[in-house]
Formats: sequence, C-alpha cells, structure tokens
Amino acid sequence: MLNMRITLKAMFQYAIVIFVIFAIVSACKKDDGDDTPAHDYVGTWVVTGNVTNDEVTFEMKDIMTFTEGTFTEIMQIKNPATSQWINYLGMKGTMTVNGKAMNINVNEAGISTIDPVSGVPSGTITYYKNNQNEFTQFMELLEMPATFQSEYEVSGNKLTFKTDYNADSDYNDEDEVSVYTRQ
Repeated sequence: MLNMRITLKAMFQYAIVIFVIFAIVSACKKDDGDDTPAHDYVGTWVVTGNVTNDEVTFEMKDIMTFTEGTFTEIMQIKNPATSQWINYLGMKGTMTVNGKAMNINVNEAGISTIDPVSGVPSGTITYYKNNQNEFTQFMELLEMPATFQSEYEVSGNKLTFKTDYNADSDYNDEDEVSVYTRQ
C-alpha cells in the first residue's frame, strides 16, 4: 500500500508539473501573438471606378497588394471592345507602418506601351527605377511624390486608404480617399 501511495503521489506531482509546463507554454504562445502587430493591411485590395480623359470615359481598376513591408499597385483599364482588363500603370515600392500610418517609398513606376493603331495599351508595363530620369518624369506626370505618408483603416473586407497628395492637411480633395475591397 505504501508503494501505491508513493506511486499515486508521484503521478499526481508529475501531472501538476505537466499542467504547469502546459500553462506556461500556452501563455508564452499567447504573449507572442500579442507582441506582434496585426498586419491587417496585408493582402490584395481592389477598387473600380470610371476615369474621364479627353471626353472619353474608361472603366478603371486599381489593384493594391501589400506585404508587411512592400507594395505593388497595378491600374488597369477595361478595353471597351473586348471588356478585358488591361494593365496600364504600375508602381512598386517599400513601406513602413506605424500604427495606422504608412510611410510609402515608390521605387519603381511605369506605364504600358500603347498600340499605335488601336490606341489601346498593350498590357505590358515598362518600369523605371527611382534613379532614372523617366521615373522622375512619370511621377511628375502623375503629380505624385515618390515618398509620402498615407493613413489606412481596415474594417471587415474594406480598406480605406487616405493620402493628402496636395499637402493641404486634409483628405477633402479628389482622389485622396479610396475604399478598396479585399480579394
């Protein structure tokens, strides 16, 4: 009977040690998750709309893809003859996130060549790096700085992206607020 008590006592102590170890490991895993910021912006986001240029209206699609520290943006237009989406403009870069603020650095930007007969983009974007003259000219054409800060908010499958492009301390101007849908 004494051996049985020692065995039961040893088993009870062993069970307590296992329980404590399990509790510590579980708590550590929970803490690790709490220390890591939620990267709710990571993924692919899309917004569609219309753009008018020289009295011609095109359907447009803006596709933003974020990782934790990089982004790509592809703007597509819909070919009115075929209803297919064609890549038209593109940007690539890096970013840092602090709270809900994104500090964005555009490192590459480009545009698709245009078919001289149809006037439709080819869909193949030629990118220029930020140390090339074409990059600077392209960013000036877009009236956009290569480095800027945006604010974002994710709610469900929607990403609201705010950028004060004209530096007037508000988001009230055209194209300064966009609402994307997660893909």
